[in-house]
Amino acid sequence: MDATSQPSLDTVGATFGLLTSWALRTPTSYGIAIVLLFTLGLLGRFLGAIKWQLERSWRMSQRNTNMDHRSYLDLNDNDGESQPLSPEHSLAASEKRRQVRQFWSADEDRNMKQDGIRALLEFARAVIAYILMLAVMTYDVGFFFSITASVLAGEFLLGRYSRSSHE
Repeated sequence: MDATSQPSLDTVGATFGLLTSWALRTPTSYGIAIVLLFTLGLLGRFLGAIKWQLERSWRMSQRNTNMDHRSYLDLNDNDGESQPLSPEHSLAASEKRRQVRQFWSADEDRNMKQDGIRALLEFARAVIAYILMLAVMTYDVGFFFSITASVLAGEFLLGRYSRSSHE
């Protein structure tokens, strides 16, 4: 095997993913690509945090609506206490409701606005993730570290605004 047929990781004249007309021939264009990939990584993490915050606010408003409805029903109930005295009773009732639930059921009713927003955010996150995956698949070390640094920075800056293990 001669030296000309060995694979190389040289990026001079390489193209970025699907943008074949944008060749990375100069350090400036390479730097722009690094910054773009870092920004896309942060944007993906930001969209994840936005989605989580929206889901949380929707759950809270649903709980408030259910609590208002239950308190109205409890006030009109004349056959005893409206609240159990022991928390075990309410926990047992909630466990029984969970057991009754079918295997394939939604946690909430269909809401076209919420479902549309949820779908668009997840679509945007998937597009960003696939673009970043294609960039990593160019085997460029600078691209790889730019993307992984954006994951680190995104989690550091936005991690507290998304789902935690305490919920």
